[in-house]
Amino acid sequence: MQTHTYKEMHALEDTHFWFVGKRLFIQKALENLPKKQNNILDVGIGTGGTTLFLLRYGKVVGLEAQPQAITLARKRGLRVVHGTANSLPFPKESFDMVTFFDVLYHKGIDEKRALSEAFRVLKPKGVLCITDCAYPWLWSKHDVIMEAKYRYTKTKLSTFVLQAGFRIERCEYIFTSIFLFFICSRLFHPSPHKLTRLPLFFNNLLVLLLRSEALLPWKFPRPFGSSILILAHKL
Repeated sequence: MQTHTYKEMHALEDTHFWFVGKRLFIQKALENLPKKQNNILDVGIGTGGTTLFLLRYGKVVGLEAQPQAITLARKRGLRVVHGTANSLPFPKESFDMVTFFDVLYHKGIDEKRALSEAFRVLKPKGVLCITDCAYPWLWSKHDVIMEAKYRYTKTKLSTFVLQAGFRIERCEYIFTSIFLFFICSRLFHPSPHKLTRLPLFFNNLLVLLLRSEALLPWKFPRPFGSSILILAHKL
């Protein structure tokens, strides 16, 4: 991402509806896992808001390539290692869970290598959790600013996961409840290069919608959404 984005992210990710919503969906995906996944690797942590959330599941190590993001994440008291998804600087079978939250779509990330590395460092029956951006037709200036290479279809992203040797437990669209708002904001936003602090009432309304969506059973049909969530296990 461009450097100014990290400061904006650090200032907003504790309360902004999109970050709050993503954590709600991750919590829903992980609800049936043991409460403590002893060792967790969060790859591409940005400024660490979601990494901090993962501490409820066990000991977490964050991996990040950008020095500015590392500095901001460490201000949260997080353990952060410098490195990239394409070559994880950890021994074989070191972790119980590996996460990629909106990471794989970035330029410079080779999905096959990154997922192969995740498979290598996971223990047998280890958990893989991924979120990433959906629908190539939603490509906008914001994706350019975020230095993305493309947006995924469910088929494309799940194929990468399967080819790496994982068994997929769940592959779902998320952010279904605010999909229309997402389309309007992404395609017609006057400042797509900036994360925007919304009026408190509107931000809270979007969080309420996302919280309600996250409470729905996973079998409830979600035919569309602005992001994709995958939960998988190492065979």
